[in-house]
Amino acid sequence: MYDPLDYQLTIDDLPTWMRPQYRGMDWALLFVLIIWGALMFPLATRSGLPPAPDAEMQMYRILEIRDSLLDGTFYPRWATHLNYEYGSPLFNHLAPLPHYGGGLYSALIGDDPQIAVKVEIIVTTLIMIISFFSFLRHRWGDLAAIIGSITLLASPYFLLTQPYLRTDLGALWSYALFCTTLWATDRVLQYERGRHVLILAFSSASLLIADTGLSPMLFGALVGWAIIQSVAHKTFYRRLFLGLLSGALLSSFYYIPAIFEIGAVRWTSVLSYPTAYRVDTLFQSPPPLDQRAFNYVPNLYLGIGTWLLALLGIVAWFFSVFIPKWRTQNTSSDQFAIAFFLIAGGIAFVMILGYEKPLSIWSHNIDPITPMDWGGVLLISLSVIVTQVVVLLERQFSSMLRLAIAISILIGILVASSATSLYIPRFNEINTPANINQHLNDEARGDVMGTFREGYLLPSTAPLVPVPPSELPRDVQSLPPNTRVTQRSLTHTLYEIPSAEPQLFTIKDFVYSGWEVRLNGKIIQPQNINGLITLQLERGLNRVEVRFRTTKARQWGWYISISALVMLLFYALYEERVKRILPQKLIYPPNWLKRKRQQQYLSAFIMVIFAGAIIFLRFSPDLISRKTASDSVPAHINALDLLVVGIRQNGVSLLGYELERTQFAPEDTALLTLYWQANGQRVDPYQVKLTLIKDGMRVKSVLYKHMSIWPTRRWTTDTYTIGTFEIPMPSDPATYFLMIELGLPLCEQNQLLACEQMQLADVYDLRGPTGQQIILPQPMIVYN
Repeated sequence: MYDPLDYQLTIDDLPTWMRPQYRGMDWALLFVLIIWGALMFPLATRSGLPPAPDAEMQMYRILEIRDSLLDGTFYPRWATHLNYEYGSPLFNHLAPLPHYGGGLYSALIGDDPQIAVKVEIIVTTLIMIISFFSFLRHRWGDLAAIIGSITLLASPYFLLTQPYLRTDLGALWSYALFCTTLWATDRVLQYERGRHVLILAFSSASLLIADTGLSPMLFGALVGWAIIQSVAHKTFYRRLFLGLLSGALLSSFYYIPAIFEIGAVRWTSVLSYPTAYRVDTLFQSPPPLDQRAFNYVPNLYLGIGTWLLALLGIVAWFFSVFIPKWRTQNTSSDQFAIAFFLIAGGIAFVMILGYEKPLSIWSHNIDPITPMDWGGVLLISLSVIVTQVVVLLERQFSSMLRLAIAISILIGILVASSATSLYIPRFNEINTPANINQHLNDEARGDVMGTFREGYLLPSTAPLVPVPPSELPRDVQSLPPNTRVTQRSLTHTLYEIPSAEPQLFTIKDFVYSGWEVRLNGKIIQPQNINGLITLQLERGLNRVEVRFRTTKARQWGWYISISALVMLLFYALYEERVKRILPQKLIYPPNWLKRKRQQQYLSAFIMVIFAGAIIFLRFSPDLISRKTASDSVPAHINALDLLVVGIRQNGVSLLGYELERTQFAPEDTALLTLYWQANGQRVDPYQVKLTLIKDGMRVKSVLYKHMSIWPTRRWTTDTYTIGTFEIPMPSDPATYFLMIELGLPLCEQNQLLACEQMQLADVYDLRGPTGQQIILPQPMIVYN
């Protein structure tokens, strides 16, 4: 028997086909996951929800889906309890993955919907970082993948804004699945196997059902990516386009009804509380958050480290392509890939800078694309470009020590620019378990937590503004006398109604395509009175059955999706059996094992310094945040320190204000931020009236139903609450002043819109009463 040691051979002396493939622990991926765990740990351990209204809105949607699944509806398209329990077609027109995934988790595991919201945030960031890391490593190696992944994960956008201040689950799912589909396209390009086409189809289909507005745009970017790869390789990759086409067909169960039934709904906007999209903050790192603040206004920050490293990446890519001395081993495909992300990032940057109004691909303007959405696209592009810095460093530095020093500098820049984003704001405590009564009470107060903060999605036959019924929640007490409910579920109810004379019977559900009404076993066409299902009862005992069924568009959507799934599975099985698995061609450079170990040591070094910095800053919140004293006004605002006297309950203090700017073009929009503090546990729900005055005359007024997007019953006395408001400026050039009035509505019933009649509250300063109006001292100038 021969002993290889007798020949004194090393691995480098063996032919390529005899060299062993490197196996073992994937240390680079492990390090990235450790950093991800350090960043996501607070989200998993804190009770309550992040201080973003969207988090609570998502919780109510998940609650509705969970109840529908437990009620026996596999794929609910009608939200029974939304719109004051009149019902809403929201689930038929809104991308289903965020609320359906959370509802399915809550139904199967039994966790509260608020836990499901946090689980979705954790899962989406995990999917995003693993797939993004895998995509980068396949093209540019371990070190480049680590730096690129950390750049993405540690950016203020994905570290603070999206998970804690915005909590847009649809956008998070879209970015995560976009990265997954990028990785899947590379698998198809490399192996061209049936299983990889299957992965590409499922990932692209999941992307398409993740967000109503953002997902189609990202899918279009993937089609452009497939075209770029075909051009780079000078080959038409039919499997690549087949996977994307299959993904589009798999998502037909959502898109076909949403498109063909778009005329059956109407988007009703309400006066919303705007988000301050400020372009001048784009290149900055976020300022330290105030620990005393109850809520925060999410702005779009790239972070100094992110754009600085991306700028270096652009320079490095230019050198590697056009200067022979600095040319790297990048293939033409990799160079085309960087060019693609340069173009994608440039488009996102232009859309952010040129923002005027949200972009929507749907005629009813539901879930439009905002600068915050473009910010995610821009950051993914910049994180890919950052990898070129590492590629160039690896090419130029043969010494591992020099490379370690250079990488440490890059890590230091990222940590320094992201330090303030590591502070975790306080969470809002939510009553557990979540129940539908909380949601109904929120909507009855006009808080609009259950649907969209900017408006309602209503059937086209419904009134413009639905009025809450006198009884919430509805029950059998609100039905006609002697009425029996023999069977009841969320979308199926059976009534037995005795009637001495023919009469009208109104079912308090909005008329919408899919409702089937049977009277004594016969299908009838219900009347539409005030948008509600109404039918004519006969004399005697009436058996009325109301059931929400499918429509032809929904049926065809499922037919196409199921047919695409069956054909895709057959194709994948056929490809797996017919396509012979060829042995991989292993190409190792000299001293590959030594280099591999050195890269592991360097990866460990990166992980230790970065994770150590994260843990240190997480446990030192005073270093990365600020705390305004309880008796002080925040330092960065224009102080007012006025007391608004309570009318029925406790009043509030107006600490100060901020105007985004004081000079405007004609018919421009001014953005005002007000800082409030509760003077007791129960605060009057004041309305806010903003009026522009000129020479003592009222010119234009805007009325808001709340002082902030957060209801006053949630305010605490040890924090201050931020409210943002928009005021349209007049067309006449002049100097104006802004007047603020607060008061309680005098309308008899709860309603969505603000009440024009209100009882004004008295205002005091340190010297005594000042009246019922607050006039801001800063002039607002409209120029020609």
